[in-house]
Amino acid sequence: MYSTSIPEQPVITVHANLDEMLEQVWQRTAEQPNTLFRVGTGEHSDSLALDHILGIKAHVIRFFAKLPNALLELKTKSSNVDHLLDLPHGGKTIISWSVNPEAIVEQEEHKTARLKERLEAAGKASAAGYKVAFHFDPMINYPDWEKGYQELVEQILDAVPSDRIAWVSLGTLRYISSLKSVVDERFPNSRVFLGEFVTGEDGKMRYLKKIRQRLFRNVQQKVTQLAPQIPTYLCMENSSVWKNTMPHQPQTAVDVESRIAGNLQQRFPIEV
Repeated sequence: MYSTSIPEQPVITVHANLDEMLEQVWQRTAEQPNTLFRVGTGEHSDSLALDHILGIKAHVIRFFAKLPNALLELKTKSSNVDHLLDLPHGGKTIISWSVNPEAIVEQEEHKTARLKERLEAAGKASAAGYKVAFHFDPMINYPDWEKGYQELVEQILDAVPSDRIAWVSLGTLRYISSLKSVVDERFPNSRVFLGEFVTGEDGKMRYLKKIRQRLFRNVQQKVTQLAPQIPTYLCMENSSVWKNTMPHQPQTAVDVESRIAGNLQQRFPIEV
């Protein structure tokens, strides 16, 4: 939605020291050969939106295909996957999509691929042998949220076979307080800040705990009902929310990663 974590600098930075970064990945994974590393991208900007121009990800995908104990995640709100479909990825790259109901995509996610386009791209990636994942993040508390998010789960499972979905993560809208004035100026018609927010333990503004828990339970229960083999987890939430929302309660972030890694190794034993 808002792809920069620095409100005063609405630009995308492309780092040129790619080989140096990959060398660090190689060294770190070699030091712990019995650990499955999940290397994420796309937290502060889109991993694929400009890749047909930059051409970076093909090199990175080929690199990860040779690593015995690491997975690469490419997170996007684009549909820009055609140039990746024929690459020798070796099952080591997971392409993930940040998703919201179509009503939120149309109202708030400007200049991104529409929901239908993202799901079509996910279907293409899955057919090309990639594992895919979905991030319900940032979830928005809007008038028809319960129906909207349940339908979104159904739309995803109609577009992609459940046995190709690596995980589903859940996270509600959270933001640093200074971001609101920037969004109000750049996107005066945005409605994402309507409602009551409180300051969380991390200093970010969040929905009230009871609202977050309702949003999470709605999706988690729907995923469990339709595709119980897909692991779900919460992003940036405290233990009490986990306890009141999820069927399992990790003690640390390492526990979350261990559970996901175990699920992947069980479901995709040849590839991982």
